[in-house]
Formats: sequence, structure tokens, C-alpha cells
Amino acid sequence: MKTSRLFLGLALLFGVGVSSLTSCGETGTSTSSTPIISIPDDPNALLETPVTDALEFPYESDYKDKDFFAENATGVIYGQVKLVSCTDGDTANFRRMNDSVLVPAFKTRFLGINTPESTAQVEPWGVKASRFTYEKLTTAEDICLVNDVLSGPADTSGYERTDTAGNRYLTFVWYKEPVNHTWRLLNLELVEQCYSRNQLFNDSELGYMPSFIEASNNAVSTRMRVNGTQDPDYDYSDQVVEASLWYVRENYDKLGIDKDDGSSGKQLRVTGLVVGMIGDNMVIKDIVTNPDAEGWVDPYQSMYCFVGYNTGLASKVQIGDVVCFYCRASKFPADSENIQLTDVVTSSFGNQRFETLARLGDENWSDYVPSDCTIDPVVVENITDEPSLGAYSGYYTQVDITVRITEIGEYDDNGNWVSSGHESYFNDGASGTTIYAYVAGTRTVCNLRIDDTCYPILTQNDFEPEKSYRVKAYLTPYFDNYQLQIFSNLRGYDYVTPLD
Repeated sequence: MKTSRLFLGLALLFGVGVSSLTSCGETGTSTSSTPIISIPDDPNALLETPVTDALEFPYESDYKDKDFFAENATGVIYGQVKLVSCTDGDTANFRRMNDSVLVPAFKTRFLGINTPESTAQVEPWGVKASRFTYEKLTTAEDICLVNDVLSGPADTSGYERTDTAGNRYLTFVWYKEPVNHTWRLLNLELVEQCYSRNQLFNDSELGYMPSFIEASNNAVSTRMRVNGTQDPDYDYSDQVVEASLWYVRENYDKLGIDKDDGSSGKQLRVTGLVVGMIGDNMVIKDIVTNPDAEGWVDPYQSMYCFVGYNTGLASKVQIGDVVCFYCRASKFPADSENIQLTDVVTSSFGNQRFETLARLGDENWSDYVPSDCTIDPVVVENITDEPSLGAYSGYYTQVDITVRITEIGEYDDNGNWVSSGHESYFNDGASGTTIYAYVAGTRTVCNLRIDDTCYPILTQNDFEPEKSYRVKAYLTPYFDNYQLQIFSNLRGYDYVTPLD
């Protein structure tokens, strides 16, 4: 029997307890009475989770045989998956168990929650919510995704299959924890741990809503985290560190977001030269000489700035602009050494506004930019292996590449078989296209990443297997290899030129 939506709506509106409500069948049950939750003195300490503890996982007998992608017009869809990466507290990327590494990961957004931001923007408790999700999913014995999908526009008994843009699958995430080997609903646990307020306002045949309301009532009563406690590791002050890109790289431990201790990072004020745009995101270059520049491929640092999507920044920023803005420093992926800028303030108003100080060709441009600092790329030369390519990591570069075809089976650096996928020279993913490539004349992997936000967009049709191209792009590490992030061709610059 499904719980009355009218009663539940009134319960949410007036704060009526719903601990006595239960959901029957294979959907699990909530606890029968609201427990007293002890409140720890340490705001970072984990809370008791009696509601999550009590909710049962009903798919133990067959979840390994199910496919989360299998459309089901009348019921629950669920299936075993493997984690590829976590994005933040309420989003992650997965593959089905039988998918090879050549099959694109699919993006998910967790139903019923909305954790504070920790990617393009950084909000209090966002980094810690992201770390909590990362720890739970990376140590899980197993993971199963669940959704009670709508079968059509007239159906009101389930949840949407994807988000509004159609880029992310909406899901409940069950994981099997490694100590007691019990299954837990991560979405519910994030509410009970006060990393998100309850956002589950409609029930379905899954019957999770009473548990979410009970967990929310318990969480609100603690006034912890998003329910009222300040994040002790978030910088709420107006103090800003004036920093060059070189200083950010050399002092990241003091300035940047730290996923291990949950620090939000210092607020930075950065001035630099725009050398490329990737949608609304920028690649900027220092206009301050690196004091330890001897032996470096370029005395001026470069860095990728992840601004986000649909901010409109590309409409007011041009290649060659000298810009000044406020941001924070982060790493992506979080456990890598790839430093980038994030949480960029793009508003043109207020004390912390985004400013264009000079444009290429303006009389005052040379007042900001030294004569040996240009918008031209660093030419990559004498590459023999990944370490020699790594010397150019984090620079706007010019690299000659040869498009490669992935083999039927590929091996990792230790000689282990990692794939049995199909032959292809590209991977057309949900948010962009990857062109598989080597540095020309070598077997050193250096793929091309073309984000869907780039304009005009390049596609796999602009490349041919075994052909060589001169590419001007930002070189960055990506997991175990390197990739070239292609710029938007907004100003007529030739970022990709065929050599054959």
C-alpha cells in the first residue's frame, strides 16, 4: 500500500512527524519511532544514522543479474554497477559490470538530495559532503543503482529517468559497506548525516519518502552542518590572498581545497592573461615571472580555470585579455596533482567583481604584460616518454599528434589486460569527445579532449586514424595519461591543423 501523498505533503508543510508510517512489500521499512540523536561536540564528527541503519536492501537475490539500463515500463529498474569516479557529494560516474574501459562512463545525479557545491563553486560543507560520498563509494564492496522510473507523461508513480538536460541518470545509490557487509542507501545517509536537506517531495512505489522525512526530522533537530552549524574549515572571512599562478602551484597545501581534511581553500585574487577559452572556462597565463624559472619550459605559468556552464563569461572575455578575478584553487581529479582554479566569481558588480583590465591592442596592454610574455603556445619537443611529456604539463602548448586506433585488448603499464572493447579512434561521451592519439613519432599517449561547450565544435569527423595534426591546446594530466584540452575557436585561431 502506498502512503497517502496528501498526508505526507501536510507532514512536510507543518513538520508533522511521520515515524509511524511504514512502506510494505519489497521497498524496505522506516523505523517505528523517532530516536533521540546525540549531538557530538565536534562539528565534523559523524552522526548516528538509525533510519539508514533500519532500511533494508530488497534486491540481494538478483541485483547482479539486473541491468540499470534495461527499460522497464511498469516497475523498478536496478542493477549492479562499478564506480568510475565521484564528482561531488551528489553526483558520480559509473559503468555497468560487463562494460570495458572503452565504454563511456555514464553520469548520475542522486535523487532526493542536493549537497553543497564543491566543483565550479565551493560552498560550506560542500568539500566534506563530496569526501563523504567518495569514501563510501570507493571502499564499497558493491554498488547497486535503483530508480522507479516514470512510464510516460501520465504516470505519477515514479521518478524521472534523467535530469532536465538529459545528461545525467537520476538514481538512488545503494552500497555494501566493507565492515559489517550491510547495504545502505547513500542518498538517505547524506540527509541523516546533515550533508543535504531532504529534497524528496514525492513518493513512489519504492516507498522511501517516510524514511527521508524521518531522517530529515532527526537531522534538523541536531542543527548540524547544513541545518545550522558553520563549517570550521570553510573560509568565511573577507581576507583574500593575492596570488600568482606560480605561487598557487608552489603553495597549494596552504591555499587549495583539501579533500582529506575538508578545507575549502583560501579565497584568491588572480590577475592573468587569457590564452584560451573552453566554453565559459578559461586558460590563463601568469604575467609575473616564475622566480624559479631556470630550467622551466616557460618562465610564465599557465592554469585552467573551471568557471562552470551557462555563466555567459565567453561573451565578455577575449583571447589576449588581461583579467582580474576572485577564485579558489582545487585539484581535478581530486586525488591527482592537476591544479586548477575554481569557484570563479563572474559578476561584473560588487567588491569582488570580474574585471577586464586591458585588451590585446590597447595602449595600456603592455603596462600589464611583460614583453617576453605572449599568447603563443610553448612548442613541445624531444618527447621520448611520459615523463618528458610531463615537463610541459600545465602549459598552453603546441603538440604534433598522430591519431591512433585503440586495440581490441589494451594492457596497462604492468602488463595486465584491462580491456576487451571495440576498435575505435574516438570516444563520443555525454559531455564531449576524446580523440585517441600519440605524440607524433612516439608511442606516448596524448589524447585530445573536445568539450561539448567548445564552439565551433570539432567532431571525430575532423580527424582520421593514422593521420597527424598540429594541435594548440592546454596540456594536462588525466588519470594515468595526458590529454590536450582543445579551445573554443571563437576568434579565428587555428588550434588544429592537418600535417599530412
